[in-house]
Amino acid sequence: MRDGSASTPIVPEPLAFSGPATLPLTVSTETLPRGMVGQAYSAGLAATGGTPPYAWELASGFLPTGLALDGGIGLLSGVPTVDGTFQLQFTVRDGEATAATKALTLVIETSPLFIVTGSFPPATIEVAYVQRLEAQGGRPPYVWSLTAGALPEGLTLTEAQVSGVPVRSQLAVVHIMVQDQAGQTDTAEYKVQVVPSVLRVATVSVPPGVVGEPYRFRLLAEGGTPPYQWSLATGTLPPELVLSTDGQMAGTPIADGETTVTVQVTDMLQQSASQRLTLRIEGAAGQPVTGLIAAPSDSKAGLAWQNPSLAGYAETAVVRGTDHHPAHRLDGIEVYTGTGTQHVDTGLTNGTTYFYTAFAIDAQGRAAPVIDASRAQAAPQAVRLAGGAADPYADAVISASPLHPQAFGVTTLPGIVLGPPQGAGTAAGSLDVLSLGCGVATDPGAPAPHGGTVTLAFTNNLIVDGPGPDLTVFENAFFQGGDPQKRFIEPAIVAVSQDGVTFYAFPFDFVPHFTSTGQLNLANPFVYSAGFAGVNPVLSNNGTPDPTDPTVSGGDGFDLSQLPGRPVSWVRFVRITGTGDRWLTDVNGDVVRHAGDPFTRACDRAFEKSGFDLDAVAAIHY
Repeated sequence: MRDGSASTPIVPEPLAFSGPATLPLTVSTETLPRGMVGQAYSAGLAATGGTPPYAWELASGFLPTGLALDGGIGLLSGVPTVDGTFQLQFTVRDGEATAATKALTLVIETSPLFIVTGSFPPATIEVAYVQRLEAQGGRPPYVWSLTAGALPEGLTLTEAQVSGVPVRSQLAVVHIMVQDQAGQTDTAEYKVQVVPSVLRVATVSVPPGVVGEPYRFRLLAEGGTPPYQWSLATGTLPPELVLSTDGQMAGTPIADGETTVTVQVTDMLQQSASQRLTLRIEGAAGQPVTGLIAAPSDSKAGLAWQNPSLAGYAETAVVRGTDHHPAHRLDGIEVYTGTGTQHVDTGLTNGTTYFYTAFAIDAQGRAAPVIDASRAQAAPQAVRLAGGAADPYADAVISASPLHPQAFGVTTLPGIVLGPPQGAGTAAGSLDVLSLGCGVATDPGAPAPHGGTVTLAFTNNLIVDGPGPDLTVFENAFFQGGDPQKRFIEPAIVAVSQDGVTFYAFPFDFVPHFTSTGQLNLANPFVYSAGFAGVNPVLSNNGTPDPTDPTVSGGDGFDLSQLPGRPVSWVRFVRITGTGDRWLTDVNGDVVRHAGDPFTRACDRAFEKSGFDLDAVAAIHY
């Protein structure tokens, strides 16, 4: 105050501030998708509001046997083994321990009934024959019956098997139906072929011999009625070699050269068969191993090579070094010895470069000279689903030949088919795909006898032969109207390779199934009984569930041990070829069909979205 009198200070009132209010914690999931007994199930629970992170728990009720809740991410997954309606209450808690609860109903339905038996193997006259019939799903026990055709004479359908002793050559086409206790049925068509036991010479080539070294090789026959008697029908063996009546070529050759003879085998019933053979006699040689490749994977390397063809060769020794290529057999660790052409070297340290040399060894234990093609190296590295230098998915597109020049997805190659699958589940197909196209055999000027082709490579890991499926091919098949017995299927066949040059195709089996009105039912997944990709929906999306776990990932698995003759123990190239319609013939002589209606453009090579749709390829064993 100007007069200097005392005064009371004025204190301002505090200001009120307001920030964004935290929304209340709420379970936002409204319904749970239906599941099916025996099929992989996955459903995520969602919440809004509160303060993340969230933690989930089952507050009341009981999950069906086979399902489990991952409380950290709110994922309900597994393979249910019982059906029913389950009343459940889920509680979510946020970072402030606030809780919200919601009641949800989970319905697990009985799985559909399918005949899963593939094609019947041929039967032989007067040889006991048994072919088991198998079904899955529905409500056992099952009742089997013959609904069309007649089995070959001597064979009968009893309970769940066709058995008996066939008495004559015959081809029968029959329809076999299975019915469960709920009245569901499935019918499949089978060809039952009865063939005679034909005598033949099983040996089609003989190994070369070496001058001055003992030679011994036994000829083999199949069929007919043993014992067998062998003889020379035409030609003369090299000097000092003889053919005994029990089929053994033996002796010590004294001169090099090449001789062609015809050998004949006769059985007890006087059936005869012959085979033309060429025997080469050479001097001792020191030809090296060639074409050695070493492909890296997680803690291992896949090795493959070509052995010498000259007669002096006895075995191959592959030796491993850690700082240089071994110069001789004792200069490192011997990881393989034998006459094979491939090996998987395991127990390696990731991040270390390993050097390999393959030595050709003769009968006296001497190593042939080593050339550049006898050497290779590999640096294994850890394979992880995500976040690592190497993942289990295909890494490169080697070639792509869709039937349509503007095929769906071709402009986004290569990335669209590399990396993890982008599955859309059972209800719809993913659009993160490359369409290979589909041609019909009757199309005028059709560019190829199938759909298009794409070849992928694994550059930093392998596909290794292990127990069960070794790789999964992901397409975008889905259930029509939610019915797993009616699927939109665009099939393809698959081949694999170690070197990208020689490919081995998985055998495929097309088994026609029919509707109750007798129509060919290409929506039934068991039509594509074995060896096809594009049959099963893709459940894994961007790494969840685990794309390398075939029990939850969906897609179609392939086992290297199912390749005829088991030619490879590891591969790194995968070639996928759309079947098209009526181009290909399966292992049983059936013509492979491709669905048309209700998707009338499904096999139209002029349609850029037709044919097999590739999403991804993943290694299961690497």
